[in-house]
Amino acid sequence: NQPKSPSGNTTPSFAGTASDSEPVTIHIYAGGKAEGVPVSNAAASGTGGGWSSGQASPALTSGQYTAVAVQPSSLGNSPGSSSPVTFVVDTSSPTVTLNQPPSPSKDTTPPFSGSASDTTKVVVHIYDTKSTEVATATANGGGGSWSTENEPALASGSYTAIATQESSLGNPSGASNRVAFTVNTAPPTVTLNSPPLRSNNTAPSFTGTASDTTLVTIKVYAGTNTEAAPLSSASATGTGGSWTSGTVTPVLSNGQYTAVAYQPSSLGNPTGKSLPVTFTVDTNSPTVTLNQPKSPSNVTAPSFTGTATEGTLAEPSAVTVRIYAGKTAIGSVLATASAEGAGGSWASKPATPALPRGTYTATATQTSAIGNSPGTSAPVTFIIETES
Repeated sequence: NQPKSPSGNTTPSFAGTASDSEPVTIHIYAGGKAEGVPVSNAAASGTGGGWSSGQASPALTSGQYTAVAVQPSSLGNSPGSSSPVTFVVDTSSPTVTLNQPPSPSKDTTPPFSGSASDTTKVVVHIYDTKSTEVATATANGGGGSWSTENEPALASGSYTAIATQESSLGNPSGASNRVAFTVNTAPPTVTLNSPPLRSNNTAPSFTGTASDTTLVTIKVYAGTNTEAAPLSSASATGTGGSWTSGTVTPVLSNGQYTAVAYQPSSLGNPTGKSLPVTFTVDTNSPTVTLNQPKSPSNVTAPSFTGTATEGTLAEPSAVTVRIYAGKTAIGSVLATASAEGAGGSWASKPATPALPRGTYTATATQTSAIGNSPGTSAPVTFIIETES
């Protein structure tokens, strides 16, 4: 009789019929024909009818074999031989492959596919970064390609998958290669570095980071309202890390602005956006005033007061008073006085050198901390009179 084929049994038994009562010997040959020297044998008692052999010896390795049953004649006639039967011994595990799923992907139920040599069910085991199995998916094995249809929903994260298939012959299960993949349902992470809080740059550029590789767009809004239409914008190439934009267009006028950086997701997730940063564009010179000193006066080293918009208490900006002879601020400076401007009122030290009696005109000047033109006050004229 035809033995089970293929089979994982390396010591198969055989069965059949024989008309004599002499012992039956089963000769097993390597390959698809009963040729050459037998590589194994099995024996059965002849009953004149049905017979069943013991196990083949020695054990067979994986491969194709052909068996023939032979029985000598108790009457001295020629031995009887059966028709040959060919069978396969296979002790190997199923061969399983697992294709790489798209990665990274926003798909929380990623499909799996591959190939498997056996016809039993294929099971895909999914592990997290701690090598803990968190889910499985299954597919019907058909001795070729397979694909899953019952994928479990996965949270965002990194995973490793292995496909296994049990052997229909009772051999050890087959396992595929490991494949790593990432599920990402989050928007890109975008940061925007703050530009100088106050600057005379009407076409600023920006820097920051963005986790995706898509284009980064920086939108600039008037004031602090980022829900209105942007007034200007700049763009940068996304690199998955640091980025630097071009300059904004159109250029900005004086005022306060808020910028936000945006990056669309290459995976189809929501757009990522940075925190807003607020800054001021100021191309004006400092505004400086100079109060009228007492006139006439006998003080030959007068001090001066006024206001100036540049500077803070922490970082004052110098105010310089220049004094000229006569009723106009023209010609050589005869004396100066200095003060520290803190963004409001200022008071100078006495002028140096001291002035003789006469008529004088003074102006106050303050430089810009951000590179704009200096601010100069209106001139004031005063008289020093030291004689009775």
